Amino acid sequence: MQKLKIVGLAIAVIIGGVIWFMSQNNSSEAEAGDCMKNKGTMSAPDLEIVDCGTSEAKYEVVKRIDDTLDMSQCEGVPGAEIPYQEQTSGSRRSSGEQFVLCLKEV
Repeated sequence: MQKLKIVGLAIAVIIGGVIWFMSQNNSSEAEAGDCMKNKGTMSAPDLEIVDCGTSEAKYEVVKRIDDTLDMSQCEGVPGAEIPYQEQTSGSRRSSGEQFVLCLKEV
């Protein structure tokens, strides 16, 4: 019985680590200087953080603006070419997160 508890705990830790690692490439974690690729389309983008040294990197985050969906805030940001907005879904206790990324092509 003790071995079963240890195995169950180890599996839970591994699953938690995989979920944490996968969430690190989420656009909601993007900060200035991060590079992104678009896994979606231009009309329905799905941005993911990637290593800037790879050929996958198509955009660089120039600035992140939290708590808004107003893409006009990227106007006048030096180097910003493409505004991107996202609102994450929330839970019962949270309305989610709103942010705008001011991007430039790499």
